[in-house]
Amino acid sequence: SVSGIHLLLARDFLRLIGYSALIAVPLSYFFYDKLFLYFLIRYGLGVGFIEIVASVLLLLLVGSVFIFWQTSNVVRTNPADNLRYE
Repeated sequence: SVSGIHLLLARDFLRLIGYSALIAVPLSYFFYDKLFLYFLIRYGLGVGFIEIVASVLLLLLVGSVFIFWQTSNVVRTNPADNLRYE
């Protein structure tokens, strides 16, 4: 079914986005909140929990939209048309 194909194609890509968020969040928090604000701006507010969660959710939303868009293009193509040219 179409939803099964969407799930199969999107599962690995969403897993990769999740791994990248797990790597990027601590690194960016350390760089921005500890180094950047400490050396350049002594009286900064810093990065809070809400900003981190919002950025990860935005990352997952944008990634999901593009994955759904690309898998919809794959699902709508006719395999016979591709085999004709090969």
